[in-house]
Amino acid sequence: MESFLASAKRALLRCAAMLLLAIAGLATQLSAQSLDRLTTGRTYIIAFPDTSGNLYDIRHPPSIPSIKQVMIYSATESNRVAITNNATKQVQLYSVAAGAFQITTLSGDVVDMSGSVSSNTWKIEAADPIIVYCYAATPFGAEAWAPLPIETWGVQYSVNTMPGDIVNDINPTITSYTHAPRVAPAELLILSAFDNTRITIYPKGKISGTPNIVDVALQAGQAYQIQSFVDTTTDDLGVQQPDITGTVVISNNPIGVIAATTRTANRDLGSSLGQNSMKNPLIEAMPPQDQWGRSFLYLPTADIGMPTGEPGEKIEERRPHEIVRLITGDSATVTVLASMTNQTGKFDTSTVSGWKGTSFTLGIPNPAYFLADTSAMVMMSSSAAVRFNGTILVQESGIGARYTAVTVPYMVELIPREQWPNVAPFVAPSSIGGMAHYVNIAVAAADRSKLRMKMNGIPVGLPTATSVSFKRNAWMSIPGTDLEWTSMELSPTATYLLYGADTAVRFYGYVYGQRSGFEEFIPTNDKGYTEEVGLAYGYPLAPRRRALAPPDSLEIEQSNQCGNMRLKVRSKGESPVGFAEAYLEPPTANARIVARNPADVHLIPNKTQLDLEVAPIDPIRNAEATLVLVDRTGHQHRFPYNYVGMNVKITPSDSAVDFGELVVGGQPHDTTISICNPTDHPVAVYSVRLSNPNSQFTLDMLSTQFPVELPAGGCLSVTARITPATKNRTHTDSLMITFSSGCRTKAIALHAKTVTYCVYLGDLDFGVLGLTSPPRTMELSICNEGTGTLTFADSNGVDVLNWSDQSFSVPPTVVAQLRLAKLKQGECFKVPVTFTPKELGPASTTARVFANARSCRDTSKWTATVKDLATTVNGNKSADGKWWIMQNRPNPFGNRTRLEFSVGERGNTRVVIYNEAGMEVAELIDSVLEAGVHHLEWDASAVPVGRYYCRMISAEWSGGISLTVSR
Repeated sequence: MESFLASAKRALLRCAAMLLLAIAGLATQLSAQSLDRLTTGRTYIIAFPDTSGNLYDIRHPPSIPSIKQVMIYSATESNRVAITNNATKQVQLYSVAAGAFQITTLSGDVVDMSGSVSSNTWKIEAADPIIVYCYAATPFGAEAWAPLPIETWGVQYSVNTMPGDIVNDINPTITSYTHAPRVAPAELLILSAFDNTRITIYPKGKISGTPNIVDVALQAGQAYQIQSFVDTTTDDLGVQQPDITGTVVISNNPIGVIAATTRTANRDLGSSLGQNSMKNPLIEAMPPQDQWGRSFLYLPTADIGMPTGEPGEKIEERRPHEIVRLITGDSATVTVLASMTNQTGKFDTSTVSGWKGTSFTLGIPNPAYFLADTSAMVMMSSSAAVRFNGTILVQESGIGARYTAVTVPYMVELIPREQWPNVAPFVAPSSIGGMAHYVNIAVAAADRSKLRMKMNGIPVGLPTATSVSFKRNAWMSIPGTDLEWTSMELSPTATYLLYGADTAVRFYGYVYGQRSGFEEFIPTNDKGYTEEVGLAYGYPLAPRRRALAPPDSLEIEQSNQCGNMRLKVRSKGESPVGFAEAYLEPPTANARIVARNPADVHLIPNKTQLDLEVAPIDPIRNAEATLVLVDRTGHQHRFPYNYVGMNVKITPSDSAVDFGELVVGGQPHDTTISICNPTDHPVAVYSVRLSNPNSQFTLDMLSTQFPVELPAGGCLSVTARITPATKNRTHTDSLMITFSSGCRTKAIALHAKTVTYCVYLGDLDFGVLGLTSPPRTMELSICNEGTGTLTFADSNGVDVLNWSDQSFSVPPTVVAQLRLAKLKQGECFKVPVTFTPKELGPASTTARVFANARSCRDTSKWTATVKDLATTVNGNKSADGKWWIMQNRPNPFGNRTRLEFSVGERGNTRVVIYNEAGMEVAELIDSVLEAGVHHLEWDASAVPVGRYYCRMISAEWSGGISLTVSR
């Protein structure tokens, strides 16, 4: 019979493209099966309990890394998931593809301190429901578990785990080794998702370093761990340590609970070496007491450690037993416990009293079925299988030995049949090489043909063969029951999806894996003591997490106002189970939940009274959704919600109307505002008013009677008016339109500004130029010295900037830019004005700018003087002696000469050199100088020898000297 893996591979080859994606390690996009909502959650608090290490020979350190992973499955495409490290507050965002596990390795610490509050937790939040599994591997063991989403947490728990154990610190010498015992306790890890969570722990066994009753307060995202006492004064084989199974945990808020045994072999190992390689952690999430059931199925661990009964089998190298541990509530009594632990189908009955329950040590690997007449919780933990590989004789050094840890134990919850799922994704972790991975599946024989499975989104056939004895990839009946079971080997990292063809099909299963370890001592310098721990893990397939009780009946007070639906609900009865969650269907229905009590929808779990409101997200659009209230039994209470979108659109603007800049004393300014209905149904306008009756705005609505019903596309017009009375003031108000049964109000801002206008132009004096002087350019500033914005335009066919004397010019592009300019208060527009000498004598013109303001000064006088500078000299000194220019010395001169001159008062001064033809050859300065004596130097190296004239023009005085260049 071909193996299950072979048939799966052949199915993959039929879809080569999908196979390539899988080989590449890419997330395959599945046509995802809808999940059973009772197996999912949106919010998880995750923590990893401590494990027990030991000292080892430093020549041979462990090769297994420490890994903490969460495996997240979504049936929704691109599901937004955030993972927050509560210790560091760092957030990682993921878009989880539909139908493929998102395996994320977490960075951070385990909860390694018992008896103190820890923040070493992670919060997982998803936009749509997800399923999460946890997996951990360390140098000292591995495990996996199925955490409960906080929507399914409870307030009362009991603990079911195995007692603590002892591991050994190894201290080797050349010829021998010694070991010292180290505690490997059982432990209890409590998780909080809510602030001000008060927890009381009632231990049922001796706790390390804590009193008999433990009270602790936790905030959201915190954890608290306690450990059992372990007696290391003796390491006698077979001595059982204190047992904390049955410990009760009670809280005022929902909490999560994880139980663990940090390392154990779950058996008496007899004589061996240090025995560390044979001990693995046991970890599982605890269900709250109201999720316990009455029917349980044990399936044997079908790996290399399982006894087969085949001829010649070395039974001493097989797993001696597996332990099924059943507990009841603190004071409950199971009066009838029917257990079928054989292949005859015969049930034995017994009585179980109290919280310790009973343990079944199952040595024959046959399925076992348990029925209780009261609620119970059942855990299964396997045991180690050990092979002695013989002694190792080392000449002159002594004798060594080697043992193989064929298998090591793990723990998994036996999910009550009442909680079996209809859909379950699962995956085998691949972080550690060399592991073999399996899944056990059980289903009612009548439903076996309705069971379906996909691998990486591709349908694969489940086994069809049957067998009366154990055979992998075959269905085997379970005597005395209506069930059949099978065991299959899994491919690491592949995403599997097991589901029923209809919702009535329920199945049970769990994934598990094993990797063998060993320990060896060889008494030589280079060998010494080597140990590699065996690894194992196991987790149940997507359990339903619901309170097994009748659904709550509700007292409901429902009201609808302003398009919102408000619900006040209270669970009736003496012991209501409370609510688990509230959500909207569909989630994209333009609706949202407003939580009034509690203050947030995430605080709903376990509440028995709710005050919720459903409101539109966008009140303009229609909304249609169903509010689903789910109690902790999984029962849904559904409340339809419908909303008709209401809106009005305002013109000329839907947000603000600006009346612009106004001057005091002018006419009142009116603006017509239209209020229109853009929807396809009538909208009633109940009022139109101003928010500030003391503003200078008024409304004229022509005696409109409200309410006014606007048909689809209809409009209502109002006139807003302002008569400003105060200069330089900004006037604001809001036009308030109330519509939609008086529940919605749209506010439109009204703005107006009273201003003063002032344009200011200065004059331009171009000074004295020669007829042959080059054109001179000066800058005209057109400035806004008022509060209103200045604009510019041509006036009656006259340019915006005009003047008469064409000796002056302005670039046309600048004039064009001026027409577009808008000057705010204090801003200036710069105009380059150029004077070109055309004839001797004075030149003068008046320029005018046309702006929206005539106040202040809108004209500028432009002047210049043109002289024959080569012949016109007023002497070397002014009449009052304040202006003068001194003859240079020596004269004639060669290439350079120094000039000294005096300026009588601050002003523009120009010093120019002309040749005998009257042409300007050098301008030494043309700038504003302070009164006093100044010096210049003329470099004449670039001009030919000859006679030159130096002309100084300052204020109304001009004078000059002659200079001779001779070389």
